[in-house]
Amino acid sequence: RTLSKDNFSNLYAAPVANSADGLGAAFQDPANNSWPVLGASSWISKNNPAAGAQHFPFALSGFMLSSAVLLVKEGSRKITLHLGLQGLNAGTTAFNNALAAGLLQVQYTSDKGWTPVAGPQITYDGSKLTVMIDLLPDAPPVLPPDPAKLLTTYPVQDPILRVLFNQQKQYELKDQPWYDLLSHTTITGADISVNASGLKNVLLSNDDGPLDANKTFFPFSSIPKKDGSFYVGSDEAFRKHLTGMSLQLEWEGLPDNFSDHYKAYNANPPINNTSFTVKAEKLDNGQWKPVWDPAQDLQLFQQSGSTLVPGNTLQLDASAMPMPVLRQATALAPYSSGSLYGFVRFKLNRHFYHQEYPSILALQTLLLSSP
Repeated sequence: RTLSKDNFSNLYAAPVANSADGLGAAFQDPANNSWPVLGASSWISKNNPAAGAQHFPFALSGFMLSSAVLLVKEGSRKITLHLGLQGLNAGTTAFNNALAAGLLQVQYTSDKGWTPVAGPQITYDGSKLTVMIDLLPDAPPVLPPDPAKLLTTYPVQDPILRVLFNQQKQYELKDQPWYDLLSHTTITGADISVNASGLKNVLLSNDDGPLDANKTFFPFSSIPKKDGSFYVGSDEAFRKHLTGMSLQLEWEGLPDNFSDHYKAYNANPPINNTSFTVKAEKLDNGQWKPVWDPAQDLQLFQQSGSTLVPGNTLQLDASAMPMPVLRQATALAPYSSGSLYGFVRFKLNRHFYHQEYPSILALQTLLLSSP
């Protein structure tokens, strides 16, 4: 195997240097079996010299980053990589033009091996290189490297993102020796952030046990009580330093409004559309702690005017008090008393008057039956 670089900063590799074409073809003429020991940018086939000179395949060059943050399997996913660069002796405009032309390529490890990213947004501001990747729900999951698919082993357990230098594009541009310029550039820092929406592979439970997220369910059991809890876990989400998360709910069978629905209960204070709230707590080493300090209430239902609407989003901003990170080697199991990390829960601040329902029903029946 040999490696060679030409005057235009292009790298060429001969994967099987001691062959007729540098690619592995056997020599047909034993008397004509020489090959460039120190590499070359082009070759003339010993088996077909009339074909003339052809350049060797472009060499693969670039760098890789591995992080648990990159584990994003499903939904719409956005990965942003910021790299501090020092020593790049090139104009910002010229470099951005080359980047826009496809000078750098991005790939990630998935269940298919190395998966190329279509249309990554790569920009340079004079000191920082930013790589933005948008993955649609049907894009392969970002997963730890599988040696069977990659045909090699990497000494990491987390997914890998690699940024490759596009030798073909350098060959076409021939404006500046970009490979040489980048090879003398140092990375001063790296930051990776991800945003994922539409995750459906979650672990749900209430006080009665696990729930099936693919079916309708009672988040606080069929008879919700004060301090009743709805548990939400995610092996994927809680392995990251979460700064925020949201849970989208779709309620079924809501009345038009709670004021009319609970009118006969004569509650004090009267029940309205904002009466039912929850507190959010996070599981930290087996202990439940408030997501915020002091604790804040979240509205369980949303309304349009005075009418309840089916959809609602419970938004958790954890930027001030980060969520504990799930670090166990095994996948997260459904919530139990032995769970240590990987869950949040929503606790009801009041009941829904189910216990009062029989007496209210009997009273209303008597009133309706009275002459």
